[in-house]
Amino acid sequence: MNNTVLRLLQIFEEETDDEHMLTKAEILQILASEGFDSINEKQFYRKIQELIDNGYNIETKKGKSTYYFMRKSRLNKEEWIYLLTMILSNKDLSKKETKHMIDALENMSICYKSIEYAKKYKEKINCEKSKINQLSNFRVFLKAMDENKLFKCKQFKKIGNEYEFSDIKILQAIDYYMKDNQLILIVMEDKQRKEYYLNTMIDFEII
Repeated sequence: MNNTVLRLLQIFEEETDDEHMLTKAEILQILASEGFDSINEKQFYRKIQELIDNGYNIETKKGKSTYYFMRKSRLNKEEWIYLLTMILSNKDLSKKETKHMIDALENMSICYKSIEYAKKYKEKINCEKSKINQLSNFRVFLKAMDENKLFKCKQFKKIGNEYEFSDIKILQAIDYYMKDNQLILIVMEDKQRKEYYLNTMIDFEII
């Protein structure tokens, strides 16, 4: 990127966001006031496209004028779900703090489905910690569901102080819901729709 494009990037990073936007004329005026060579309309659009091609989220909003802004860095789906599970499993956070952080995460997601995951899962922000990492397993389930992939896992029963494990057949993740503060996973197994409690499943693995 040449100096003009780099300065354009700096303008977008420092002076724009979802709520603060600049018109083409305002951007060109900033460049001109700093001694940058004037660029014509075609060159302006080409430099904006160069930023977009390099992965920067330059967006427009049309009205009486066209406004330009850079949507700040967003998390991809896997990053977002990973952070969500880390927050939900942190017992040092109060419910209020957890809700605030999840709300902030929603504004950082590029994935609509990620936002839907949060809305459905917010009620479980007081999840219990256990030796079985339910949230890690849930993250694998979400990934399998979103990517339409099969997964396998084990089911366990607690007998006294011991756990008894059994392999579950290859499953297709369909959906999930909350019941009595427990997360229920909906899957297809042998062409039949079945439901499992997440807290009875372990060792999720996409195949």
